Amino acid sequence: MINIHTIHAAQEGDEDAIQQIFESFKQLIIFKTKKYFFHGGDRDDVMQEAMIGLLKAINAYDENKNASFTTFALLCIKRQIITALKNSNSGKNRILNMAVSTSSDDEDEADLTYDNKSFNFYNPEEIYLSKEKMKYLNQYLKTHLSPMENEIFEYMLAEMSYTEIAKKTGRELKSVDNSIQRIKKKLKTFIEEYEKN
Repeated sequence: MINIHTIHAAQEGDEDAIQQIFESFKQLIIFKTKKYFFHGGDRDDVMQEAMIGLLKAINAYDENKNASFTTFALLCIKRQIITALKNSNSGKNRILNMAVSTSSDDEDEADLTYDNKSFNFYNPEEIYLSKEKMKYLNQYLKTHLSPMENEIFEYMLAEMSYTEIAKKTGRELKSVDNSIQRIKKKLKTFIEEYEKN
């Protein structure tokens, strides 16, 4: 447990205090960051972002305003990693979370109208696709999506709403919704098949 005197010393630039905090959090950071992976990056990238988040926590911590330093630091670390993930996130690298959450999407969005229902794929805990998996995914999509589904899928990646997709494709909202559900199921099947190999 890091005492407040060590935190104050670190905030004043005491390198020994900063190092002490870093060492104290090292194992916890390793444990907490196991679920994160940057597309095109490696574990060192995640650890580096975590350390940046910890340093920000040291500088910003105020015992009169914040909870315990550990709680505050973990929040800062998570936010830093999430920001970095968002910056590294693009296109088809976002689809795994969308596919895996197929069953929960309908429940979570049951009260949304088609006008508001759009596709926010990003989730900081999703697994990013490796280059190898991207290759297999592209092959899978070419053979398993119909031309219309492929078109709708591209609009989904652009995070268009149901209404926008319907206007783009000239289809009814219900037809768009049915296509999207089929796409999600196919993506989920791809993930399940890939993980077995």
